Amino acid sequence: MKTKWIAGLMTSVLAVSMLAGCGSSADTGEKSKTESASSKQDGGEEPYTVTMMFIGNTQDDEQKVEEAINKLTMKDLNMKLDIMLVPWANANEQQRLMLSGGEKLDLMVGQAYQAANFVSTQAVYDLSEMIDKYGTNIKENMGDNAKVANINGFVYGIPNVCDWYRQASIMVRKDWLEEAGFQEEDIKSVDDLEGVYEVVAKNHPEAAMLAMSKGQKFDSDWYQCDPLGDGYGVLLNYGEKPVVENWYASDAYKAFLDRQYRWAQKGWIGKDAATTTDSIEVQMSNGKAFSLVSTYQPAIANEASVAYKTEMAVIPLYDAFTTSSFTAGFYWAVARNSEQPEKAFQMLDYIYGNPEAANLLNWGIEGEHYKLTEDRHVTFPDGMDKSSDPYNAYFGFMLPNQYISDVWEGLPLDVGEQVMKLNEEARKSCAYGFTYDGTALANELAALDNVKGQYIDALNTGSVNPDEVLPQFLADLKAAGLDKVMESKQQQLDDWLAKQ
Repeated sequence: MKTKWIAGLMTSVLAVSMLAGCGSSADTGEKSKTESASSKQDGGEEPYTVTMMFIGNTQDDEQKVEEAINKLTMKDLNMKLDIMLVPWANANEQQRLMLSGGEKLDLMVGQAYQAANFVSTQAVYDLSEMIDKYGTNIKENMGDNAKVANINGFVYGIPNVCDWYRQASIMVRKDWLEEAGFQEEDIKSVDDLEGVYEVVAKNHPEAAMLAMSKGQKFDSDWYQCDPLGDGYGVLLNYGEKPVVENWYASDAYKAFLDRQYRWAQKGWIGKDAATTTDSIEVQMSNGKAFSLVSTYQPAIANEASVAYKTEMAVIPLYDAFTTSSFTAGFYWAVARNSEQPEKAFQMLDYIYGNPEAANLLNWGIEGEHYKLTEDRHVTFPDGMDKSSDPYNAYFGFMLPNQYISDVWEGLPLDVGEQVMKLNEEARKSCAYGFTYDGTALANELAALDNVKGQYIDALNTGSVNPDEVLPQFLADLKAAGLDKVMESKQQQLDDWLAKQ
């Protein structure tokens, strides 16, 4: 199996914070409102070109795909779409330069950590009224989450329709698991992993039991709390109570560090885990690791099996839950630089609900960049693969709504419906809908980032004894202003709750 949009899912799993894993739904496509309030403009009006910044690699046939999309948008909207592809490495810088320089930019992808800055600097438009007026497809696909990406009522973006939950899981090599005499159902908790690791480690002393690398936000995968954005002050136990606490001073974090240190002492975590830049994919593909932290999603094991060149199994260890930070991890914003923001929003709403446009953005032109199998799965045209396909954008989770595009081969046709069901069933933080505004504490947050950067990799990988290092980490966090940030979060949360 070769995949396109799911590849974006794996990138986010390995980065461990934002995840993809969205599929399609033919029913959703049928409900698209191409003749809605966002559809047709005055026939005599000059077509407006909407510049839409995606993050991704340059595509040889981008212009050809753009022309195909514009045949649709001119007919339905009397507008054109100009796709701008910016590499991940300099996406934020390019975005910043365009915004500050007044360069034309209509639609752009934002990430959760950028929200407060976007709002405070008025870099984006408040979309609340536009959603009410033009957001037919957005409201239909997003439901109650249409305005969840807001700070004090300022709706800074529309979240991508994808998985809005997290369910901490362990992903393991099935061959080594079965070789050790275990089945997936034998692992029901993190504690159960120890018995498995004991046996697998004896069979494969050349490999780490848990793949880790520098910069991996490992602790955030295992703790079950609402990070309230940046993690400096959280709501513990799936966000059960509206009490802001220090995660790093919690019993749960200390237990996590003790376990990591114990595993490292046993050799189950690589000695260079805190410093290595080898990706998780490289470690797994080269047979240098047995397992990694993941999140449960339908069909993710299939994608991982392809990426790691061996059959993988994903085993949930905690309940699925959701927070505002998860739902608005990636979102589409209307940039302040837009010359006609309402038209830009109408284009966005159109893409959220038009299956043909979504397929073009995701896969390209049928017959040239992809073909459909008899059961309507997407695959490469005959004689073509990832390296030779002139349009393989890998937008995946970045698309406004990939559920309405066709599904890549090897995945269940209803994978999108499965993910949406999990979204609905996930436990919700009591602060769902709240977004912390840390603009006034930018200096403290920067100082906290610096402190965390000095300690987190060594602690999370078990490279240092937490009994010796954790107290100093906590002291430095306090000195950097953690208490002040937590007090601000608590006050803002209390104010928000009082208005609900």
